[in-house]
Amino acid sequence: MPAYSENPSGYSEKVWSRFRHPAHAGQLEQENQQVVTGSSRDPATGEVVQIWLHVEDGRIIAARFKALGSPVTIAAASLAAEKLEGMPIDATQQLSGRTLVKALSAPVEKTSCGLLVEDAIRAALKSVAAAQS
Repeated sequence: MPAYSENPSGYSEKVWSRFRHPAHAGQLEQENQQVVTGSSRDPATGEVVQIWLHVEDGRIIAARFKALGSPVTIAAASLAAEKLEGMPIDATQQLSGRTLVKALSAPVEKTSCGLLVEDAIRAALKSVAAAQS
């Protein structure tokens, strides 16, 4: 059995690095209405992604995630959280699962991993919209 530090599936260095050392992993405390969360689950694989967003004045101040899934799912969630921080809510539509997978140089057959992350983000953004109305 390969050691954890090895990359047995031949993922890109971008995927493997974020999988082993994910940035923005964890959760934000939901002490106030400015922190929202969204989650997504793939019933076929059992993978789960949850995203927390701290939103102030139409901008994402902080983003965190928890993910249970493949290296690509974890890497995509890490990259998404990093990109979301500081982003205006209006600009989040530009962040798609496909662009995350492409940015990680992950195999195209792993696009579903990025789409799972995208779905969690969209669920959190629905909470932002509901809180603002």
